[in-house]
Amino acid sequence: MIAPTRPADLIWRSTTMPKLSPLSREEMMRLRTQLADDVEAGGLPLSLAVRRMRKAIGFTQVQFAKAMRLTTRQIWEIENGKANPSLETMNKLAHPFGFRVGFISRHRAAAMEEADRAP
Repeated sequence: MIAPTRPADLIWRSTTMPKLSPLSREEMMRLRTQLADDVEAGGLPLSLAVRRMRKAIGFTQVQFAKAMRLTTRQIWEIENGKANPSLETMNKLAHPFGFRVGFISRHRAAAMEEADRAP
């Protein structure tokens, strides 16, 4: 084994990542449904949406990064609001969950909000 040469290598290799408890099928479905409802309602920040998508399938950041063909750092930065992901990256994250990234006019957004408030 090659010894780490940089302090960052020492920290990274000595830190253990917490493991997520496996989610039941029912819990996964509940999280996915809740996420879809919240996305449709609007106002869900990208960082929170990505974190909730990842957790809804029971993945760690490392697993999610591999599945999305991104780096763990990219996932961490997106989830913590530190990144400015490209449209391509956002679509890569959204597509498996049935979401599409796009623009909504202010008029349409206001109409959607008004419809949500109606009894």
